[in-house]
Amino acid sequence: MERSLVHSQVSTSRARTASGGAAAAASGVSRVVSAWTPLGAAVQALQHAMQTGFPPAKLLLILTAYALVFGSLAVRYFRWE
Repeated sequence: MERSLVHSQVSTSRARTASGGAAAAASGVSRVVSAWTPLGAAVQALQHAMQTGFPPAKLLLILTAYALVFGSLAVRYFRWE
């Protein structure tokens, strides 16, 4: 009985280690992707503004591009009836 308990704990430990590597890789990818979303760029811009006084131009350009694209789509397709 004790042997199966030890084997179970070792298997669980190995599974956590293996999934932790995959989670770390997914975390890195999700950080890169989130930096290019409007919310991610806005959060990073606010963080940089609080730390250094002004956000980097890259983040401002990302936010401006989203505002222009979605603003023009809204003007084009949204109509009051």
